[in-house]
Amino acid sequence: MITTMDGPSWYFKWFQGEPAHKMMKISTFGLTGIKPVRITTVDQVGKKSDEQRKNWLDKIEQLGRKMG
Repeated sequence: MITTMDGPSWYFKWFQGEPAHKMMKISTFGLTGIKPVRITTVDQVGKKSDEQRKNWLDKIEQLGRKMG
């Protein structure tokens, strides 16, 4: 699963407890039997430079190629 957010991922994880990730992993994927679920998060999207965005897109493309 690939998620994006405007805030920092460390804050989402340590202070908010990753509620959206847990909900999707357990309620959506878990109930349909999809396992394992790996999560890649692109954070602070609005603050990324074009080069940083390109690097993330390249990484996400590589992850997709591993699946297929």
